Amino acid sequence: MDDNRKTMEERNDSEETARAIDAGIPAILESQQRRATEIRTRDREVLERMTRRPIEFETLDRAELESILGAPAGATVAAAKA
Repeated sequence: MDDNRKTMEERNDSEETARAIDAGIPAILESQQRRATEIRTRDREVLERMTRRPIEFETLDRAELESILGAPAGATVAAAKA
């Protein structure tokens, strides 16, 4: 197989892969938008406390964050990723 033909086949494969990725992106974005909305709704009070504290005191250290979350910050982040 000559180099030109091989390059054309690779380009076709690349274009098909790009189309498949492009077709899947809207579903990914929609599902992540739903997930973000669910998190904001479920944890609204916690999120509001997290935003009020820095406004009042300009900082939010780890101990304060853990106090707001009711658990170690790392544990909460790990649970959120699960």
